[in-house]
Amino acid sequence: MENQNNLTENQTPQQETPLAETQQETVQTPPQAIPPQMYPPQAYQPQMYPPPMYPPQAYQPQMYQPPMYPPQAYQPQMYQPPMYQPQPTSPQPAPPQEKPSFGKMNMFGYLWDEPILNKKGVIIGLLLIPVYLFILPLALEYLLYYLGEWFNFTLTVELLNIVYFSVMIVIVLSVFGKFLLASLKALKTQMSAKWLYIPILSLIITYGGNFVASMICMIITGSNQSENNQAVTEMVGNTPIVMLLMTVIAAPLVEETFYRAVLFRPLSLKSTMLAYSVSALLFALLHVWQAALSDPAELIYIIMYLPTSIGLAFAHHQLRNIYGSMLVHAIVNAVAVGLLILLDMLNASLPMVSMIF
Repeated sequence: MENQNNLTENQTPQQETPLAETQQETVQTPPQAIPPQMYPPQAYQPQMYPPPMYPPQAYQPQMYQPPMYPPQAYQPQMYQPPMYQPQPTSPQPAPPQEKPSFGKMNMFGYLWDEPILNKKGVIIGLLLIPVYLFILPLALEYLLYYLGEWFNFTLTVELLNIVYFSVMIVIVLSVFGKFLLASLKALKTQMSAKWLYIPILSLIITYGGNFVASMICMIITGSNQSENNQAVTEMVGNTPIVMLLMTVIAAPLVEETFYRAVLFRPLSLKSTMLAYSVSALLFALLHVWQAALSDPAELIYIIMYLPTSIGLAFAHHQLRNIYGSMLVHAIVNAVAVGLLILLDMLNASLPMVSMIF
């Protein structure tokens, strides 16, 4: 009640107007346009943004100025080679050439341009020398003698030598075959003019020395015919072709392998004089030891074989190949046996011939 009274007092309630009248009034009264607000003329002028004002030098393009170096810095630096002091012209001694130890080489290794046996090959060869000189000849002699008794054949010196050299050739080729093949291949690079005049010099040493040694033997013993020479002369008369093959092919192959390849060349690396002495004495002993067993006076004929051994060693030392001494050995034996065959055909004798072999 109080609220209604207050409303009555403060405001008069609005009278409700019909909806039709309201719409009619709305249609009849057009809306009034709101006049645009009038701004001052300068307000419509576009506002241009003035560029900032920089000092004039700021707009000048900045050119790159390279740094200024001192003038000498731009001068090209020419390469100055180092100045060497001239060396004294006094000749420098050549460094000593070391001799390689043959113990470090294989069995057919090379010493410079020369095949040479190594320590193993030398030891095997040294062990075979007693077999070659003493054991095998005596063993074959007894063996063939008893075989002759059993099978009714006569043992001759020719048969004994054929069997002996056949066995030795098999031993040499089986033990030293690689070394001999390497020496043969080395001839391609070693062949030179020395192979023409060295054998000639070796033959001069051999024949000249044999002549002097023969004269010495004639003075001492009254003869220059050793028992070995007499046996060779007899065998040449009985079987000339067989003796020619044995003395020209088998003997040089076997003897040069032992006396030059096994003894002389390794010793020459240590001492040349020792090599010549040892190989010459053993080579001479080979030809007289059997006769010396029955007659020690035959040892005097060792001096007849020394010149031949020295000549063969000289050929091997200069040509540095085992086939060099084999060649000279074959020539010496071929000349000796050839002359003996010729004299036998003529029924003549020449005591000086047999001592060459």
